[in-house]
Amino acid sequence: MATSGRKVVVIGAGVIGLSVATHLLEKYKEDITVTIIADKFSPNTISSDKSGGWIFPPLSSAKTISPDNPDRVTKWVKGTFEKFSEICHSEECGEAGLSQAYGYLESREINFPFQPQVDLQGLKFSWSKFVQGFQYLSVEEAQKQVFDCHTPLLAFTTFIVPCPVYLPWLLKKFKGLGGVAEERKITNLSELAGSYDIVINCTGLGARELANDEQVYPVRGHIVTVSAPWIKQWVVRRIPDVKGKTAYAFPRVNEVLLGGSFDVNNEDLTVDQDEVDKILERCIKVIPSLAGAEIKATWAGVRPCRNGGIRLEREERQDFVLIHCYGHGGDGVSLSWGCAMEVGELVNETIKSK
Repeated sequence: MATSGRKVVVIGAGVIGLSVATHLLEKYKEDITVTIIADKFSPNTISSDKSGGWIFPPLSSAKTISPDNPDRVTKWVKGTFEKFSEICHSEECGEAGLSQAYGYLESREINFPFQPQVDLQGLKFSWSKFVQGFQYLSVEEAQKQVFDCHTPLLAFTTFIVPCPVYLPWLLKKFKGLGGVAEERKITNLSELAGSYDIVINCTGLGARELANDEQVYPVRGHIVTVSAPWIKQWVVRRIPDVKGKTAYAFPRVNEVLLGGSFDVNNEDLTVDQDEVDKILERCIKVIPSLAGAEIKATWAGVRPCRNGGIRLEREERQDFVLIHCYGHGGDGVSLSWGCAMEVGELVNETIKSK
């Protein structure tokens, strides 16, 4: 680590905080020192460790993730895709736990009929230009690939990111670059005055208190992992007879992850067996062979959502420069490296301007 330069601290050690801190040292190591402070590190984070862990391109959600600038979301996802591609093609891929899989997405955002000139070139599917193997499947084509399917599908290759493996690897990488990790709770940003030049707030749900942000709210979700080595492709399907519900399955290296649920303003981390049973029922409707799969584990986690979308901006203070990066909801993994790159740009601008 550089012995001089600006002192930077990242608050929060979920996928956003670790990605930001690691990117800063990869890009600006000669100009800064970086410390992560968090009250919880993997495997004890309430959001990232319990995430589905796959790279999901933005659909209409781009308008809620960044309402004032949806194109910004495409940039974030593109940066994340490129970084995960870099890791997947390196010798670090195995230790990081990453894999790639081809699969099928059912979305309300698909026009009927599909209009390539409108949908692929517009914001809606602008990400189709950088994901691998993107295809549109008509109803007839989809029925040949996916069980009991009566709607068009989007198909592409994406990255599967098992956070219980990936986050410890990322922390190890951060430390290997010279970063320092400190486990303690920050209750007021003023505690950091005089110790750091730049403070980066990646506290997720904790921003309710630390940034006094009343727009942040929890959304509880459940996931189930099963032993089903015959599942090689991922799938995300809507369940017609269950309003607003989705079934998804993502094959990891040694298991298949099933979901999901969306319980607004609930941050109870106790597993609700009724929710688990409903997830299994929906997923078996989509993939009947899962009926014989052995359950390995169940989890409940909390997504750090925010009315008004993600807050990624610089705030000038007398005691230090504060950069906020929180409110990613269930899209933290998908946006992690892209958001880290934008934070890096703000840090670099700060360094050069002072």
